[in-house]
Amino acid sequence: MVDVVFVDGLSKVFSSLRAVDSVSFTVGREFFSIMGPNGSGKTTLVSMISGVLRPSSGVVRIMGFDMWGSGGEMVKARSLVGYAPQKPPLRFDVSAYDNLVWHCLIRGLGLVEARSRSRELLELVGLGEHAGKSVWKLSGGMVRRLVIASALVGEPEVLVLDEPGSGLDPGALDSLWSVILKLSKGRTVLFTSHNPLEAERFSDRVTIMFKGRVAVTGRPLELIERYTPNPIVYVTLASERIVEVEGCSLLGRMGRIAAYEAVDQSLCVQNLLNLRGLVEKIEVRKPGLGEVFKKVTGAFMEVEGR
Repeated sequence: MVDVVFVDGLSKVFSSLRAVDSVSFTVGREFFSIMGPNGSGKTTLVSMISGVLRPSSGVVRIMGFDMWGSGGEMVKARSLVGYAPQKPPLRFDVSAYDNLVWHCLIRGLGLVEARSRSRELLELVGLGEHAGKSVWKLSGGMVRRLVIASALVGEPEVLVLDEPGSGLDPGALDSLWSVILKLSKGRTVLFTSHNPLEAERFSDRVTIMFKGRVAVTGRPLELIERYTPNPIVYVTLASERIVEVEGCSLLGRMGRIAAYEAVDQSLCVQNLLNLRGLVEKIEVRKPGLGEVFKKVTGAFMEVEGR
């Protein structure tokens, strides 16, 4: 696999806070996700990869060009990346079309070309009929599409998306990803997510981050098979008392909700059913990246969409 994105020993320190701590990985022509809870360092990491935030130490290379190198190297590396941040870089009182024209102009396009490219991008992301609307009047999913369109202005080789599905309902999430998949053929897509289901569905590979460090990297299904091969039983308990159950291995708990790995599913569920008065609800789930996160970090991660 050719390294399109090369990250080596990347760190960022704010005063006494080490937000990103010696992160290393490579990305080829693939969909690569950085998954972790809020505060794990994902946004800081992709800001450095995209050339927005200078690292405290470490190297970022895009197709061999140093993102933080001298002169021409830096310019070339940045020309290869399109960045869609979580916070929309848009004027909300201005139309979708005018926002894109402005983005085209600051990327060096002439006015005629900027207008043409803006119309083209709005059609590509499914916003052609909404071009004249101010951003205030667009739905959350439409705003995310517009941000992605702005990242595509320079026809980048690498598309970096920070939390593209954040705050979207399942229907809007599917609609957004259908657009991303259509527009990203032949490109490298690197995206962050705090939603394990989003990372699992749309990644060729995923790196799981926790407290600024990489916990594990691999293909989603391979990680699930390696770390959580058994069904997961989520139990709502009547109190926050710890309950040990034969046939189950306690993965963790958050308040009154406990997660057990069902080493022996029938025995585990039957023993939980026998705990009358202690157990209010039992739900057996197929394990996913949320459970992998718990196994490799020891922390509980809320799984959206379940």
